[in-house]
Amino acid sequence: MTFFKYLSDKIFSIIFFIFGILLVNLILWLDPFHEIVLSTLTYIDVLIMLISTVFITTRYWFSRRWYQKFSTPIDASATNLSLPITGAHSNEQQMYQVYINSLLSGHQTQLNNVLSKQQEQEDFLNAWIHDIKVPLTAIQLLIETSDGKLSEKQVMQTEIELKKIENFVEQVIYYSRLDSFSNDYLIQDYSLKKIVNLVIRDNMNLFFSKHIRFTFKNEDIPVLTDSKWLRFILNQIITNSLKYTPENGEISISLADTRKETTLSIKDTGIGIPKVDLARVFEKGFTGNNGRQFNQNATGLGLYLANQLSHKLGHKLSIDSSVNKGTMVTITFPKLAYYNDEMGNILR
Repeated sequence: MTFFKYLSDKIFSIIFFIFGILLVNLILWLDPFHEIVLSTLTYIDVLIMLISTVFITTRYWFSRRWYQKFSTPIDASATNLSLPITGAHSNEQQMYQVYINSLLSGHQTQLNNVLSKQQEQEDFLNAWIHDIKVPLTAIQLLIETSDGKLSEKQVMQTEIELKKIENFVEQVIYYSRLDSFSNDYLIQDYSLKKIVNLVIRDNMNLFFSKHIRFTFKNEDIPVLTDSKWLRFILNQIITNSLKYTPENGEISISLADTRKETTLSIKDTGIGIPKVDLARVFEKGFTGNNGRQFNQNATGLGLYLANQLSHKLGHKLSIDSSVNKGTMVTITFPKLAYYNDEMGNILR
C-alpha cells in the first residue's frame, strides 16, 4: 500500500481532525475574555499539523511491512500457503490478522487433504496397473501354449485369472466410491448365508484348483447391512485367505449371535500373519512379511478397502492370527445399527 492510498483510507479522520482545529480556532478567536494574537494561533496550528504529519508518517512506516504482505503476488503452483501472517500493530490489524490466518489455515488443510488424496489415487492406480498385468500375462501364456485348444485345467486357470482381473476392477470401482458412499447404499435385513454363498460361488474355481475345503457353521442369521458392499468386503477377505492358504487347506465361516451383536468369522489354515504385522494389516498399501516373501504382487489394498467400507457400514473388522496356524477375520454387526453419512457423522 502506498502512502497516498494510506492517506485516502484515513481521509475522513483527517477531515474531522482539521475541522476540530478550525472549530477550536474559531472559539478562541471569538472568546471575549481571552485576547489571542493571530500569529500565535497560526503558529500553534502549524505546530499541531507538523506533529500530526510526523505521527501519520511514522504510523504508516511501521504498518507498511504488514500491508506489503498482502501485495505480494500469490504463486498459483505453490503447495504451501504463507502462514501465519504476523506483525499487526493495532487492534484493527490484529483482528484482520486473526481472521486471515484462520482462512489460510483452513485452506492449507483443504489443500493438504486434496494433495494427499491425489497421491493416494496415484499410488493406487500405479499398484492396480501393476496388479492387473499379472493375470493378463498369465492368460496370454495359456493361450500361447494351448495350440488353439484349451484343456479343462487351462480353462479353469483362465477363469481364475479372469476372476482376478474382475476383482482388481472392483477394487478400483469401490475405491473411487469411498467418498460418495452415502449415494450408493441400501441398508436392510439380508441373509448372511446367502451373501456368503454368492462369494464362495464366485471363487469356486480357486477352491477347486487348490483343493481347499469350505465349511459353513451354525444357522443363518439376518443382519442389517448393504448386500453389495458386504459382498465386496467378504470377497476381499476370502480371496486373501485363498492366496495364503496352501493346497488341501480349509476355510470355514461361522456365525454367532448375542443380545448386542452378530459376528461372522472367516477362519483359514493358511500361513498366518506375524504378530508384528497384525496392527498394520488394514493400512493402505501394507503387505508385510507375507507380501514380500510369498506374494510379491500383493498391494495391500484388499483389506484396506474392506476395513474402510466396514466402518462406513457401521460394522467392525478385526483380525487374529498365528504364524503357521492360520488367520481369523471377524466382522461384527452391532444390533443397534448405526451408519455413517457422507460427512462422517454417526446416524443412529
